[in-house]
Amino acid sequence: MLIFKCCQHSLLSRMIIIAFLIFLAQLGYCMETDMVKLRNKTRVPKSVLSKIMESITSLMHEEPAVFYEFVGKCEHEGNILGRDSWEILTSYDLLNSASDSIPDPVRNVVLSSIEEEGMFGLRIVDPQEK
Repeated sequence: MLIFKCCQHSLLSRMIIIAFLIFLAQLGYCMETDMVKLRNKTRVPKSVLSKIMESITSLMHEEPAVFYEFVGKCEHEGNILGRDSWEILTSYDLLNSASDSIPDPVRNVVLSSIEEEGMFGLRIVDPQEK
């Protein structure tokens, strides 16, 4: 029983530390020093940029209607997502699963990486500032 309590305490301590690091990351504090400046003048960790770009590229090819709805939501926070879109975007890790909000790093990468193409098209470009 004592061993179980020690292991449980250790697991609880790790969970608290992870929750604290997530909290700091959401506030904009990051321990990663390899930050990238985006075209909209914000900064994100390079690893976060890579993950978000992978997600939105996959989303564009696999769920184009949801992709367009998502870009609209990034541009105008008041836009409401359909339930199916919400579930798809959550599965791509592009939405907070507890709410309908888009995390700031995701919004910044999307807004920096999307350009209009033709009358109704969108394309993904390099979001990094040149």
